[in-house]
Amino acid sequence: MSLLTLVGVYFDGRSVSSLQRLEAHLASQQEALWKQKVKNNPDVDDRRKLYREEVTTAIEQYQADSRKYRRIHNGLQTLIMIGSASTTTIAALDTGKELTW
Repeated sequence: MSLLTLVGVYFDGRSVSSLQRLEAHLASQQEALWKQKVKNNPDVDDRRKLYREEVTTAIEQYQADSRKYRRIHNGLQTLIMIGSASTTTIAALDTGKELTW
């Protein structure tokens, strides 16, 4: 599986900004370099270094995604808590008739 597939980069040439184009080019160059290193049948130490280089990119991507989704989740959870508290407050204030026992 290619690095471009893992990172989710889509490159069309026209529909992406120059920054995205540069990122896609960088990712493809990194993948080409990685493939070139792998073709040499590296020993265990070199394989470990290649793995660490490759996994660092994936970890950074996952961390960025988790920060994004954490913000979304926290915002929605705050909205739910505020809605619940306001509904409870409104229900408590609207007693209708005076309660009699």
